[in-house]
Amino acid sequence: MRTMQDRPAILYFGNDWFAENRTSSHHVASWLARGYRVYYVECPGLRAPKATGRDLTKIWTKLCKFLRGFRPVGDNLKVRTLLQLPLHRFALVRWLNRVLVRATLRWDTWREGVRSPITWFLVPHLAAVMGTLGERLAVYYCIDDYSALPDVHAEAVRAMDEECTRKADVVFVASETLLEGKTRLNARTFVSPHGVDVDHFATSQDCRLPAPADVADLPRPIVGFFGLIERWIDLDLVDWLAEQRPG
Repeated sequence: MRTMQDRPAILYFGNDWFAENRTSSHHVASWLARGYRVYYVECPGLRAPKATGRDLTKIWTKLCKFLRGFRPVGDNLKVRTLLQLPLHRFALVRWLNRVLVRATLRWDTWREGVRSPITWFLVPHLAAVMGTLGERLAVYYCIDDYSALPDVHAEAVRAMDEECTRKADVVFVASETLLEGKTRLNARTFVSPHGVDVDHFATSQDCRLPAPADVADLPRPIVGFFGLIERWIDLDLVDWLAEQRPG
């Protein structure tokens, strides 16, 4: 019988593990950790930071986490924060990031005893790292048109996204709209649509659980929205739904 140590480890590159918006990135990593050792690598964002208190605080927090190395957050799951300069429009910065990230990951995998891992990329800005870590298989899980996100350098991000797509052994996309463009670059592209955390949301039907105070007195049925309020959300649709259900 094969033990956990006999199976390949997975280096999983995603967004912040403790982010406010839990996404498919976190769910897939948690699911993989049921059968594999997962090393979840938190990657800096795609957009350049601004001189705001919020962004400066995030930079300081990431630096402190980077110095801590891998830290366990669950069974078979460890998290590590990468240090990168999020100025992807500059070629020199991209080169410095490649050198820093490769050195960091090679040191980390040596310390953790990781050999011939599977690499799983949710973000495109580590495209240059793909194929340099002695991996047996590289997966690119693309959930969005990253170059269209606000405040990113579209040309640089698009180039990294296409590089990731070409180099990956297998590509998963979250929607049919992403499939055609990715298939032109990599024939081994498949649609893997987002799912739902059934166990989590099913608790709303458990009559033994008290309703939260802020919704306890609202008339039923309650129609809710779960997710981030961002500029790309169709807020006109949410407004229309509210008009259709004024209660």
